[in-house]
Amino acid sequence: MNILINAIIQELFLGISIQRTLVSLSKLYSLFYKKGKKGIPKNLGTILTPFALSIWVMDDGCLNKKSLILNTQ
Repeated sequence: MNILINAIIQELFLGISIQRTLVSLSKLYSLFYKKGKKGIPKNLGTILTPFALSIWVMDDGCLNKKSLILNTQ
């Protein structure tokens, strides 16, 4: 019985969490996803602040010889 109740609660929670989105995140999503495919906008330099770029580098960046690689996964 507990397994069934947990499954129902999880399904309800997932349904609610998928439905609720923040407007600011929707705007960001539309910048990076076109026709369902992820890409990097050409105006990324104007979108990111130096602080945001530094967080991205520290979180998902790595140095490869002389190149900086930023993961976008």
